[in-house]
Amino acid sequence: MEAFKTEYLKRRLSSYEKNNLFSYLEDLLAMPNNTLMTLDGTEFINGTLTYIITQGNSKYWISPEKCLVLRKEIYRDSNTLQKSLEYKNIKEFEGKIALPTLVFEKHFNATNKLVEEYRKDIRNVKINGSMPEDIFYVEEEKYIG
Repeated sequence: MEAFKTEYLKRRLSSYEKNNLFSYLEDLLAMPNNTLMTLDGTEFINGTLTYIITQGNSKYWISPEKCLVLRKEIYRDSNTLQKSLEYKNIKEFEGKIALPTLVFEKHFNATNKLVEEYRKDIRNVKINGSMPEDIFYVEEEKYIG
């Protein structure tokens, strides 16, 4: 019996594979914890319908229309707010990618009193501007008998 040899072939990902990869990464980045998600209800934020989702010690307000997190709260325990992030001034780039260009971050102490507040302006957005082309190539094993 002959032993199998492994040969690695480099090929470009198809657009279907690329879209699935980005979809997977977006899901992974948006909800990083491997804990149960609970839909707590809906709320309108600045006229936009949002779903309120709790996962672990975090609560998210997600716009299904824009596929974007509009607010995030992180809790120390069930009643003590640790940090709050509000994403505002949503702009569309390249006609399909919505991003906030203004973020308000608030930090709270153990008694829910505001201790720090930050405003972050996001400028000079470049979509896929610095991604190297070789990340879209995969190596596959091919067995030669």
